[in-house]
Amino acid sequence: MLTAEERRILERIQDRLLWLATWTIHYANARRKNPSPERVGGHQSSSTSVLTLLTALYFKLLRPGDRIAVKPTAAPIFYAIQVLRGLLPPEGLKAYRALGGLQAYPSRAKNPDWFDFSTGSMGLGAVAPAFAALMDRYVADHFGGSGGVEPGSPPVPAGSRPRNIALVGDAELDEGSVWEAWTEEAMGDLAGHLVVVDLNRQSLDRVVGDRRRRQLDALFRALGWHVIGLRHGLRRQARFAAPGGDWLRERLDSMANLEYHALLRLAPAAARAALLDGAPAAARQALDRLDDGEVRALLADVGGHDLDAIVAAFVEADAVRDRPVAVLAWTLKGWRLPFAGDPLNHGAQLTAEQIQALQRELHVPEGEEWGPFPPETAEARYIRRAMAAGTEA
Repeated sequence: MLTAEERRILERIQDRLLWLATWTIHYANARRKNPSPERVGGHQSSSTSVLTLLTALYFKLLRPGDRIAVKPTAAPIFYAIQVLRGLLPPEGLKAYRALGGLQAYPSRAKNPDWFDFSTGSMGLGAVAPAFAALMDRYVADHFGGSGGVEPGSPPVPAGSRPRNIALVGDAELDEGSVWEAWTEEAMGDLAGHLVVVDLNRQSLDRVVGDRRRRQLDALFRALGWHVIGLRHGLRRQARFAAPGGDWLRERLDSMANLEYHALLRLAPAAARAALLDGAPAAARQALDRLDDGEVRALLADVGGHDLDAIVAAFVEADAVRDRPVAVLAWTLKGWRLPFAGDPLNHGAQLTAEQIQALQRELHVPEGEEWGPFPPETAEARYIRRAMAAGTEA
């Protein structure tokens, strides 16, 4: 588990990634002079839904030899990560979605060589790591070694192995090629293949129905995979253990996606009233002790935005050595942005006033919008240690 200091550092890294990715898209559309007056696009909401997952992966969890495919619409977060790792000059972000600049989706063919997989068009990022894991097994079976580790890389820690990780959006799994690959006979016992599903329960222009999320769990189990549900954050879990917690768990577990996303967009007092509709006295009394901000934070406390829960899920995944693993990470599309959970937030972007408010909230100094952490800061030292230890993919 994370120490308190490590958690604080990772949260500050997460804040900087949130800023860099959101600012990059804002600059490309509202500040940069483009040849055409139309917006160049970008996905602020789809980026923030995997913000915590990618923070944990790149700065805590990746090991030598690991490869990762990042969902296409999270490219801005992925590019911001490379700035903090020192692999991409900050100026590179200014050319996001410009001719000759960073591509809309990660592309090994058109951008630098710190990509493991190209992930556009949709579905490719889910499939490519699976076949990379098959190739690793072939190499290990025929030529020995652990597979996946480049010559000259740091040694793989005892008891571990390189992993091929696919971070995919739940709507991306509508692509038929994904299931055509994962249902192949050879995938059934493929160790080292890990799929992390960004389960934000939204598609391009709607909140999806509840049947889909239940199907995903059943589909992975039917394929024989080990499934890890990452639904609740630690704040919620603590509440579940308190008086009235059983009711609260049942209330949240049985809540339909449409109702949940509606609650997220209600005013705080209305959200509290709707959440507590039908609550027994013990649950009502426990939540009445919380202010409106704490109730809103409890609603948003899903497992895919809890660093400790994510680390624990990967510890569990590493113990599985005879089959693929699927982590179903519940997230919020647009997490920490004003339009979080809005069914029409896929292409939404912060206004000039909102980007200024975010800059103040995240304590980004004026004139330093593009920069990584100064070298002497605890965050910069942590990133350097992580990379020196071989955690980069």
